[in-house]
Amino acid sequence: MAEHVETFRAEKIDAAVLPTLSDDDLRELGLPLGDRKKLRAAIEALGGWPPAASTALSESLAGARPRAVAEQRHLTVMFCDIVDSTPLAATLDLETLQSLIDTYQQQVADCVARYDGFVAKFMGDGVLAYFGYPQAHEDDAERAVRAALDIVAAMPTLRHVDGLELACRIGIASGVVVVGDSITVGAAGEKSVLGETPNLAARLQETAPRNGVIVAASTRTLVANLFDLKTIDPLTLKGVGSGIMAWQVIAARDDASRFRATRDPSSAEFIGRDAELALVLDRWSVAAAGEGQLFLLSGEPGLGKSRLCETMLAQIATETHAEIRLQCSPYHVNSPLYPVLRHLERAAGLVHDDTPAIRRGDFARLFASDEEAERAILLLGPALGLLDAVPADAAPSGSKTEVLVLLQRLLIAPAAEHPLCILVEDAHWIDPTTQELLSLLIERLGNQRVLLLITHRPEFTPPWRSPIHHTRLAMNRLSTRACTSLIGDLARGKRLPEEVVRQIVAKSDGVPLFVEELTKSVLESGLLTEEHDSWGLDEPLPLLAIPSSLHDSFMARLDRMASVKEVAQVR
Repeated sequence: MAEHVETFRAEKIDAAVLPTLSDDDLRELGLPLGDRKKLRAAIEALGGWPPAASTALSESLAGARPRAVAEQRHLTVMFCDIVDSTPLAATLDLETLQSLIDTYQQQVADCVARYDGFVAKFMGDGVLAYFGYPQAHEDDAERAVRAALDIVAAMPTLRHVDGLELACRIGIASGVVVVGDSITVGAAGEKSVLGETPNLAARLQETAPRNGVIVAASTRTLVANLFDLKTIDPLTLKGVGSGIMAWQVIAARDDASRFRATRDPSSAEFIGRDAELALVLDRWSVAAAGEGQLFLLSGEPGLGKSRLCETMLAQIATETHAEIRLQCSPYHVNSPLYPVLRHLERAAGLVHDDTPAIRRGDFARLFASDEEAERAILLLGPALGLLDAVPADAAPSGSKTEVLVLLQRLLIAPAAEHPLCILVEDAHWIDPTTQELLSLLIERLGNQRVLLLITHRPEFTPPWRSPIHHTRLAMNRLSTRACTSLIGDLARGKRLPEEVVRQIVAKSDGVPLFVEELTKSVLESGLLTEEHDSWGLDEPLPLLAIPSSLHDSFMARLDRMASVKEVAQVR
């Protein structure tokens, strides 16, 4: 799309003119059919997007140089501070104190950077960080909480002075803010932020226990199923109010499926995917009969890749079979064999706080013989915390080939007794070593009762090929008819006003996740009155606002489309 920018500039087409262009106008400007459709979709979507989209559109078409402008964004804000810094200042000389604070700030900055956060400001022994700026991700709230837990875990590694153990407190809140002009340039390129969210994060930090993390209700809504959270008593916060609900983060959960952790598979009927489901079930039947199958399922976020897999597994639940789930992680793309090791931990029932001896015993039960178990413990012990005095995150020992052959046998072993489905989710986040393991596994698929089902996003190019049993399926967006049916199901079969349905269909752009969240948002907004067999609209319908559950996803899409931004800032 970027190649059309000069044409738009030459024709003096700006943000005010762009929405008025018809398909004939775009054809006259020389845009091919594909680009015309993309641009029309972007124009239709602009009405419900944050004001930043229109601002950037005006600047790109006017040929303005990039500059720091105030823009509205959904951020998760983290505020971290040292506990009892005053006694430290009274105890240490200035040089030692400064060295200690520098080390602490660097540790915090490293943890924030690990999750693509942005250190906005160092304030003495306090650190203010944003997640969702300058690059948004669909999981910015989760990234903020994970960074906070990493900071807490790192505190014991910082030096202890005169018996004083360095500790921190962290507060986290999410919400819409206005990010202002740059103030300084340096290690933390400072940005001013207007809104209640930064103040809430700072006030929550003050209430946290030593090395504790407190999150606001706005953040809890986005991460509730990803972490173990403890409800605390309602708070009275200066400058915020009383009766403020907040939660303490205890630990991250290790779920076998991100989809199950973040979505409710039973929230709506599985609509508009009959052909796709039939194809996956057909390949499962072939695999179960002894002809191993590789099935590569691609699609943009929210199109229903995981939902299709969950529906397929639900359909075969009454059949005798085995399942293995390998969930790739955006935070562990450089951690060798991350999804495989987490699967082994779950399969063996390994408990984090157990001693290495107990973990060894639990792990050994995965093997048919003591000899095989002993060799596996030697090879995988460092990575699974099975050995004494070895870091739990160490790499596997032994040669890579020997480790991969062992894991290949482990993964495929259940197929000797029952048909096996190995589901690899989000392969666009796969680490190189797991990728190699899958290549070895695919080589053995031929006469195995195994369906290897791999999901990924379009930007990932799968390196795997199975010359005989290989299926690729790209998920498409839902049709208007399917979107309308899904909306009706979410409305519990009661008729919605046509104007409401039209807006939801237009804003969701055929993405099932967006259809679900927008529909739920409208039903919970108070705009509609529930009647016997329908929903009534008493006042003119305003432009639908983006629900909080989709803010990060929408903003991430906006930020990712660097080339399309030059024309419309949206896809």
